[in-house]
Amino acid sequence: MASELPEPAPSTPPEDGSPDVSDVEDAGAEQSGPAKAKKKKKRKTPAQKRAAALEREKLNNPAPPPAPVLKISRNKHMKYISSYHGPWLQLPHEVLDSLLHVNCDPEALPTVRGLMEAKSTSSAYDRTARLRGLPAPPSDPLLTYNYPGDEEDRLPPPIDPAVFRGVAAIRRLVDDAADLAVRAASGMSAAALGALNMGSGMGNGPLGNDGTQGGRNVPMSPIRQHRLRLLAVSKLADAYRIDEIAASVAVMQGATGLDDLAQRVMRHEPDSADAQYVNFFHEKIPSRTLALSTDTLLLDQLIAKNPNKLEYYRTRGIVHGFKQDYQAAIRNYTDALIQAKNVRKAKMFHSNESGNKGGKKKGKGGKSSSKDKERAPDASASVPAREEATAMGKEPGDDIERQMLFHRGMAHFHYACKLIEDAVLDIEGIEKPQGGLSNEGGELTLRNVGIVLKDENAGLFGCASPKVQDKYREVLGDPALKEKVTTLLRKSIRDQERFLSYFAIWEAPSNSILEDEKRHHNPRATDKPLTFRGRRLIHHRSLSNRTRHFDARRPEVRNGTAPNEAALLTTYHPLLIEAHFSVLLNHLLLGDFAALVGQHYKIARLMDYLEGYPVFLPARSLNQSEYAELLERLATTWLKKREDGGVPAPEGTEEDVAKEGDLKSLHHILSFFTEDFVAAFVAAAEAADKEAKDEAKAKASSNSILALLDSGAGKETKGTWREEREKAEAERRKIDPSYATYNTARAEVALAWLTAVILPEKEAEEREERGKGKEKVAGKGKGKGPAASDESEADDRGVSRSNGSGSTSRAGPVNGDSE
Repeated sequence: MASELPEPAPSTPPEDGSPDVSDVEDAGAEQSGPAKAKKKKKRKTPAQKRAAALEREKLNNPAPPPAPVLKISRNKHMKYISSYHGPWLQLPHEVLDSLLHVNCDPEALPTVRGLMEAKSTSSAYDRTARLRGLPAPPSDPLLTYNYPGDEEDRLPPPIDPAVFRGVAAIRRLVDDAADLAVRAASGMSAAALGALNMGSGMGNGPLGNDGTQGGRNVPMSPIRQHRLRLLAVSKLADAYRIDEIAASVAVMQGATGLDDLAQRVMRHEPDSADAQYVNFFHEKIPSRTLALSTDTLLLDQLIAKNPNKLEYYRTRGIVHGFKQDYQAAIRNYTDALIQAKNVRKAKMFHSNESGNKGGKKKGKGGKSSSKDKERAPDASASVPAREEATAMGKEPGDDIERQMLFHRGMAHFHYACKLIEDAVLDIEGIEKPQGGLSNEGGELTLRNVGIVLKDENAGLFGCASPKVQDKYREVLGDPALKEKVTTLLRKSIRDQERFLSYFAIWEAPSNSILEDEKRHHNPRATDKPLTFRGRRLIHHRSLSNRTRHFDARRPEVRNGTAPNEAALLTTYHPLLIEAHFSVLLNHLLLGDFAALVGQHYKIARLMDYLEGYPVFLPARSLNQSEYAELLERLATTWLKKREDGGVPAPEGTEEDVAKEGDLKSLHHILSFFTEDFVAAFVAAAEAADKEAKDEAKAKASSNSILALLDSGAGKETKGTWREEREKAEAERRKIDPSYATYNTARAEVALAWLTAVILPEKEAEEREERGKGKEKVAGKGKGKGPAASDESEADDRGVSRSNGSGSTSRAGPVNGDSE
């Protein structure tokens, strides 16, 4: 009898109403009959379980979308863009062409500059004097100048003719390209587009119609649109070849349809060199990442196809500079310079040949034509012999040789700064940021890389511990590094001086109109800050008052009896300010302070009258702001320590100070950046303002109408210089909290180089020269009679104390003199 089996417990149905798994298995077994045993599932490993959990978490909590990246055209990253802004971007073409003609015409220069006596009964100075109530000048003219005359006496043109022709041509090319792009996009003819720009309505056309031909607006074919775009791209390529910086500024001010113009052309003609070159500038890349988002493969291909196009070398050198591959950038500029010189020499040779052939022409009777004799002097007079740039600037883009000189000089300077920067980062033990501290234009500060200084005036070296300072002296003072940096800085000076040699400097005589204009010029009209700390961009005239002639601590300056300094005039170029202050920075980093004192004085006078209006706005130079910041910080640290040690300030002119040595020259320059100089300058300016207000009130009291106008309600009164400056700085701090402590990385690195290497060496040389001088005095005192014995003993005691020795032996000095 079979044993009874216990009844299975009834299964609990699932809550969701789905059939039980056991029921399904039983049903399947009944249908299939004797089936194979069910295969067991593999257990999941812990890693698989974690992965599944992460997948479920991702599904339940999706990740936020990535932050949008701002992408802008590559041409908006170009350096020195701010130097090319100005009214030339908005002026009508006719006005721009007329200004160009007046600027390049020697006969018109005296009238344009307003420096010479006009050909009328009264001079310009007399008219200005009468308007201001000034005494009349002497009967002799201020300037005796006749055209044509001596080449050395010729006034320089207000704006460089070559760069003026370049920007005028670029403006026309960009505007034409914009019109062609708009026509291609709209599919309208030139007449219809002109009528649309004039306004819609009846009677707008020349024949009283709507401007269309026969009342019909025929759609433009795709082939026609492509040809228009191709022509527009060729014009943009020509503009970029003339000057990519000025062309980038003009394109940014142009129509938005120019951005994707090259891409549309490359869809049909991918091998078009013009389209590829324009698309290189118009390609969208993440903001401030030009070095990471740009390679030189396209430019390499363009140079391989067109090895004689020097503009491609220039663009490739600029890209290498952004990537901080300065050696490759210098090679590109050098190759282009060699070819540019050969082209210039060939043009000059052919022009001379054509001139000689023209001179051999003879008129009737076998004699030379009298017309040719008359024209030859005029043609030579219109082109200064020493101005090669003017002679070669007859066509836009002929000044590419000067562009290469400027860019190569800046590449040498940036390469030297990069070597110092790498050494400083190794000393501080900081990982070099991507793109370096310069970060495509010097935007990074020490705070961005995690360095917070206790005393920001002292800089990296001044705030370091004695052990780290020794490391600074050892690493930065390495002979190999120092020799390489010195060589690069000297090469930079060579290239920049060759670039600046194209612009003649003319010194106005004393008591000229310019000096009278400066005496009545309101110093508030320009940005002359009390301090340069944290100022990235300053007006180019900000340093014009940091000279001996504006030192209000001198009694003659304070009393107004100091002689006026002669005005210096030169031709304006957008890159001129950057080049001048690059030379000053190079002299400063080299420690050639004797040359620096003369250059500083000359450039400060030159900047006071440098003007690019009505074509260019005042340029804002990063080199100028860094130079001013370096001098101001050295004045608060090194100069203060030197004055506390009892070293007196040098006296005399810049030439006299330069003869006294490097440290005396640096002492002379830094004295114009101290707090007492600024306080005296502000006090003198406020006194002049008060005197002017008193004079205005005195004149208004004698005139009832002026008194009524001055007593008007709600008239705003300006505060003092310092109050206005503090108010402006407070507003600036609201925008940028780090404004007061905003120091450029290049200025920090340069300050460390000066305080750790250059200044200690100069101080050691000064001590050595001082010791030699005392030894010579002691030797001469011994050779004299008994009357000079007391002085010689005093000198010997001074030498022994300075040497830290108690011996009064004179054997050393005597042997030194005999040798």
